[in-house]
Amino acid sequence: MRLLNTRDKILTEFFEDCPEYAILSHMWGHGEVTFNDIDKPHAQTMAGYEKISKCCQQALSDGFMWVWIDTCCIDKSSSAELSEAINSMYNWYWQAEICYAYLQDVQHPINSELGPFHSDFVKSRWFRRGWTLQELLAPPSVVFFDQDWRRFGTKHDMYMIIKRASGIDERHIRHRETVYDASIGTIFSWASKRETKRPEDVAYCLLGFFRVSMPLLYGEGTRAFYRLQLELLKQTEDHTIFAWNPQEGEVYETMGILAPSPKQFQGIPNMERAPLHYGIALNHKNADTTYEMTNRGLRIALPRTEKHADGKLRILAGLTVKMSSTSVTWPKPYAVVVLEKIGPDRYRRAPGTQVRTVVSSGLSNSYTHRMYIDAESRLKDTAALHRAPCPMKITSLHCEFGSYEVHGVAIYRNGNVQPWRNGEAQLNLQELMVSDNEWASIRFSVQNTPFTITIGQHQRRAGLLVTYPTPPETTTDTKAWTKIVQKEFKIQRDRNQNTRAHETWHLDPNLIIDLRARKSRTIEDGPRWTIAIKILDEKWGVPTGDLATIQEQLRLAGV
Repeated sequence: MRLLNTRDKILTEFFEDCPEYAILSHMWGHGEVTFNDIDKPHAQTMAGYEKISKCCQQALSDGFMWVWIDTCCIDKSSSAELSEAINSMYNWYWQAEICYAYLQDVQHPINSELGPFHSDFVKSRWFRRGWTLQELLAPPSVVFFDQDWRRFGTKHDMYMIIKRASGIDERHIRHRETVYDASIGTIFSWASKRETKRPEDVAYCLLGFFRVSMPLLYGEGTRAFYRLQLELLKQTEDHTIFAWNPQEGEVYETMGILAPSPKQFQGIPNMERAPLHYGIALNHKNADTTYEMTNRGLRIALPRTEKHADGKLRILAGLTVKMSSTSVTWPKPYAVVVLEKIGPDRYRRAPGTQVRTVVSSGLSNSYTHRMYIDAESRLKDTAALHRAPCPMKITSLHCEFGSYEVHGVAIYRNGNVQPWRNGEAQLNLQELMVSDNEWASIRFSVQNTPFTITIGQHQRRAGLLVTYPTPPETTTDTKAWTKIVQKEFKIQRDRNQNTRAHETWHLDPNLIIDLRARKSRTIEDGPRWTIAIKILDEKWGVPTGDLATIQEQLRLAGV
């Protein structure tokens, strides 16, 4: 591994006998200093350099000559090195003497008790990122710093707050060795509310918890999590991997025995690996507990009983999973999954069914049966189901009087913003498919007053939003603009869940006074929209001057 010298900030590679080092946990931002930048003169002018400098200062004051920072200590241009780093990262955090967790979105109050600060800490994005899960649990000590690099606590003295923020039991926060005792389902539940920029990293950020190494295949998408589960099936008899539930609103092409992502473990009661007298060996002490993946699915022996519900045959299959959060103490409760038969000895998860909790008497008449269960679960793209074709072209930006300037246009999709070209007054989105997690925006200013127009959809209904005036910094700062638009659009659609496209959308009266969209059916091949933006007096809400102070025509033609 490469380490950064805290004095001269020179990288040195170590293969054996690695010296003591501190390690940084943080969230990536704009202008990070990479491996290719760190030894260049321009590195000190980059936005991310201050973070490196402050980390080195802190490590040096704590007596450490070396520090590891992921942004600059990994050559990400080398796929082999990146793969080695990701597969080794849990161990690197484990072997560090101390971890500095820098939370740039948290402001620690000066001269105040920790209490009022809790909400900012709990709401930090650090607790919602996939990679920071191992950065919290693997190091022997984690020290938290706010946006100004002021220390405000450690994971050992703040474990109750961290428990609330992360959903992780306090014993795993205070005693890192116990993480290896946690069940697969429990670890997946810790990751269920966390996000990663790339879908593959949902799986890759969990490798260290299970001491699993596997090749990285960026581009495989959500199948990375499926591959991870296949690796786990090779080395464990932990049935908690099967104890997951579909989430509200999910539509499945098919439901197998394995979950499509950690999200499906969200809200599952605390579950533990159970001894073999649970589940499989409940009624048959000599039952075969081994299983393997085949071309027909997962080959496994489970105790089963048949039930009829709504005229359909359902098979209840018992798992060696103890549901520890239930109030029943004896007979001991355990988990069952509901299956449906799809062929001779072949089964799959019954659509829409949840994991059930039963006591031993619930399967008293069961018999152990070896079966083949479809493994992979595939979600339908519900966003695509709800999408309406919406090729959009901003054909003109016209002002009745005064001057205007276009600062940029962009498409927001699934948390990512596609770049725009400054000065381009025309936005042609022939591929835009409006859905709940997509919008398109244009920034412009009239007489030096910045505006933002956003078009998107909520609950299958189109909507248009104007933010006036947007903060001045959004005319040049892409990140600030994106944050403002995303926040305001979310607020607007939450307030107006029943708003139809031809009705008026209102934000705060001090921002948006009036916005009307009138639908015309003059075009046979699709709807035509004319949007008039009218600036009204901010104080009294009455027109000032010409009602047509600003007029923006957007044409949306259906395919």
